[in-house]
Amino acid sequence: MLGWLWLKSFERAEVRNLNRSTVTASDYTLRVQDIPADSTEAELAAHFAQVTGETVAAVHLVYSNAREIGLYFKRGRLMRRRFNCVQRIRYERTAERTSGKEHKGAQVRVVNRLLQERDELTTLIHMRDEEREQIVASKPRAIEAFVTFETEEAVLKAVGEYQHSWFRLVCCCYPDRLLFKGLRLRVSQSPEPSTIIWENLDVPSRSIFLRQCLTTGTAMLAILLSVVFRFLARDFQNQARKNTSKPCPDGFFDLDADVQYSVIQQDINLAHCYCSGLGYSEQWDEALCRGYIQNRVKSSAMSYGAGFMVVFMNAFFTWLMDRAGPFERHHSLDEKEASNMARVFFLKFVNTGCLVLLYNQRWLQRLVGIRFEDDALDFNVDWYATGGGS
Repeated sequence: MLGWLWLKSFERAEVRNLNRSTVTASDYTLRVQDIPADSTEAELAAHFAQVTGETVAAVHLVYSNAREIGLYFKRGRLMRRRFNCVQRIRYERTAERTSGKEHKGAQVRVVNRLLQERDELTTLIHMRDEEREQIVASKPRAIEAFVTFETEEAVLKAVGEYQHSWFRLVCCCYPDRLLFKGLRLRVSQSPEPSTIIWENLDVPSRSIFLRQCLTTGTAMLAILLSVVFRFLARDFQNQARKNTSKPCPDGFFDLDADVQYSVIQQDINLAHCYCSGLGYSEQWDEALCRGYIQNRVKSSAMSYGAGFMVVFMNAFFTWLMDRAGPFERHHSLDEKEASNMARVFFLKFVNTGCLVLLYNQRWLQRLVGIRFEDDALDFNVDWYATGGGS
């Protein structure tokens, strides 16, 4: 945890150093959200010029054209498939001219099938173009804007003007001069244009938050499954340990093997005293030791299974967050990577480091339906045999 906090501090320091030595488009540009749908570039330029007292170089409105962008992606995939199909047709026709007569019939059928596929793809492309033209003909609504100033100082001044405490935002203390057409604006420094995911800009922040809650909740359910399995493993190890915890009689190991055998025949709970001195093959051949060795094998399997569960869950968290990026529909790549990195770190930290410390929490034991009655409440050898091993 301390390493992660240090990394975040180091990252912020490096960002400041890089900003001092480089000039990017985002240094001069504001991102303005929650604008009225009928806003125009001229109105926004006049508003921010009045608020900051600085010259506005340009204003670019962002429209709700996610569907149009999606159609461009679909058209691009169709064009790629059609291009590959055309190349295969050229290859088959070239092979047809150079091959013998015995293969021409099969090649003609392949070419005809590819020609049909090309025509179908061409029809789909025309359908996508017609659908796109209909969307372009309808006027989309403005959802946000990017306001570019002449200087970096103007950007910092504008951001500072719109940074208020929660009290002023909640109560009726919001300055009237910052209102645009009677509405409050959300103003922040723009991300880099190359990192903006344009088709996601019309997704509300509340929707992104709910999607994040859904993916994080799925990961927490996976942690709960890991907890249940690891608690079951520890419970089984506790039971196996209790079965072999009965102390051996005084002088038991000084007795002859036949005498020892007769002792455990009278009390099967002392089997571990006799069987622990035998090899694995001898234990398996001895009927009285089979239960002992089966419990040991099951206990070891549960312990290794619990370790595998930790590794599997860590890999699952990484896979889940990679798939969650397109689902959550973040507005920029930087925002998506920062969100995924923080949650992956937290989930792996809980799954790897925190569960061991939660074994003796009664509320967690009640949640999974397993109760531990351990004498080993400290990190000692007895604890490692059960809780530490699982």
